[in-house]
Parts: sequence; structure tokens; C-alpha cells
Amino acid sequence: MKPIKFLIVAACFGLLASCSKSSSPAPLSPSDAQASLTSSNSTLSSELTSVTQTTGYTSLNTFSALTSGTGISPFSRIAYANHNEVANQLKIALANVHVMMVHATATARINGDEPFNYNDKKGIYTYNFNTKKFDYSSQSDIVEIKYPSDSTKKTNNADFQLTAYSEVKLSDGTYGATNVQATLSVDGTKQAEVKFTANYDDKDDPNLVSLNLYLNPYTWTIDFDNTKPTSTSESVSLSKNEKLLIGTGISATYASASDKEGGSPSSASGYIQLVDVRFTISLNMSAPNANPNDPNTFVFITITVNGSAAGKVIFDQTDPQNPVPYVQFNDGTKTKLETLFQSFGDELSKMFS
Repeated sequence: MKPIKFLIVAACFGLLASCSKSSSPAPLSPSDAQASLTSSNSTLSSELTSVTQTTGYTSLNTFSALTSGTGISPFSRIAYANHNEVANQLKIALANVHVMMVHATATARINGDEPFNYNDKKGIYTYNFNTKKFDYSSQSDIVEIKYPSDSTKKTNNADFQLTAYSEVKLSDGTYGATNVQATLSVDGTKQAEVKFTANYDDKDDPNLVSLNLYLNPYTWTIDFDNTKPTSTSESVSLSKNEKLLIGTGISATYASASDKEGGSPSSASGYIQLVDVRFTISLNMSAPNANPNDPNTFVFITITVNGSAAGKVIFDQTDPQNPVPYVQFNDGTKTKLETLFQSFGDELSKMFS
């Protein structure tokens, strides 16, 4: 099994954690540590559910449904059977984007066989309730689309503005977005915003990505750099009203380009912050006694809560092909990592499956 898989299993959610050490307060008792992890799980599960209830989320769903097939927006190329997952909202917002949501998240590359000519599409489009189509109403320096924010509205109270858009033709003949700048207002209040840039390599994969997606009051940020031959780095965050809920970062180094292609780093470090709980991880294949078949010998994970040591992650090797991560508290007792973050993990699976 490739070493990188152990890191993914270790983080349980597919998000890697960082190795950075600092002075710490007194260690937590096992009961306090478990209570903190359980509290973080509950908070995050609730917040992820709340994302799907935002006005921006609902309005983007409506926007996708109404503009599908109209040709007035690059987002109209996207059609999904199920529009009730936040992952779809990310995809809708990104349009022609091919972006890797760190490990646990869905690849969201949406291609179009025909280019979207932003300059030709500039203008103001208004939804016609009688014809159930969009009418071109006037010229504009941007693409502006007015429509009802949800199926109950009888007026065009939502205003989508695509202020910048560019794309490149990929080697397979499709087109990938390189710059997307868009905002969505409902009843005069900004409810969603997308800022996205990307470069693509010769295999049509994005190798430099920056995304900022705002769904009032939540903000997702994603940065990914795969431009170097023997290293890669990526980070993701979710905040609410500027308070961090989830923060992750990972950097990995590979002995060769072929090792990178195979997903086998020689070393890696990163972090995952879940409200007050921080997982600190380092991978070191050069560590003394490192055994590629035993993640306990080269993957090192510590857990802190507001800086206080809460325990570490170890791997049960009953099935060597499927090591199971456990939290080992400061007194040596153990609990499955998956159990502690069950509802949070379930919500992530819904969002990014």
C-alpha cells in the first residue's frame, strides 16, 4: 500500500494535518479530550448542514436549473440529477473548472465542447415567467442574469453577475476555465461570490489553483500548487463570519517525478484544524525503522485542543491492508477516530461524494 494512503486513512476525512510544534499547556485528561473531540464533531456536523440552508446555496440551485441549456452562462453546461449536495454548489460555482478538492472532496472539472465567448455573451438577461425563458434586455459590460431566487418567488429578486471569465482550449478539445469572477445578490444583499484562477499542465490537469467561494455567511478557500516536479502543496479552509471552522494544509516532497506520479512521498507535513481540535501529522519514510507496511513507523500524528496535548493517532494493523486509525488518549485508552467524528464524516461524505 502506498504511504500516501496511510495519511489519507489517518485523517479519516482525506484531509492532511500539519506538523508544527509549539509550547503547550497542561495535557488534557482522557475524558476532557474526548469531550472536546465530540464537541467539535457536533459543531462541524451542524455547520455543514447549515451551509446547505443558506440563501446563496438555494439561489445557486435555482440558477443552475433555470439557465441549463440557455447558453447565456458557462454554468449552464452543468446538469446533475441531485442538486441537494454542497458539492454540486461548488461545481456550479466553478463551471468549467478542473480542481482537486483536497483528498476527500470531489474532482470538479466541468468541460464544454464549445468555447464560452464571454465578450459575445455580455448583456443583461431577465427571466420571463410567461415563456419560462430568458429575455435579452440590454447591453452591458458584464454578463448579468436576473431570475427568481427560488421556486416560490414571483419576481426576479436574484441578480447574478459574471464580471470576468476566461478559459483555455485543452488538448482533448474541451475548454477549462482559467479565471472566474462572479457575484450573486438576493434582494440587494450579496449571498454568494466566486473568485477562481487556474493553470493547466500538458495533461489537462490543473497544476495551480486558487478558489474563494463565499456562501453567506460561509467562506471556502482552496489553494493548490502542483507546478514543481518533486513537491506539491495544498490548503483548504472553511470559515463562518471569519471564524475558522476547518483549516487544512499539506506539503509533500517526493524523491523523484515518478514517485510523485505514483503518489508516494518521501516526506510530508500538514495540519487539520477542526474548530478547537488540531491534528498535527508528519510522514517520514527515512525515519529509523520505517516500514512501508506499518504506518506506525513513519506516520506521526499528535492531537491538541487549544494547544493542550490530547493524545495521538495510532493504527490498528489487524488487517495490514486496511489499517484502522485510533485516537490514543494520554492514559493509553483508545477510541476509533471514525467513531469520534462519525456525524462530521457523514456530512463530508454527503457534500463531497
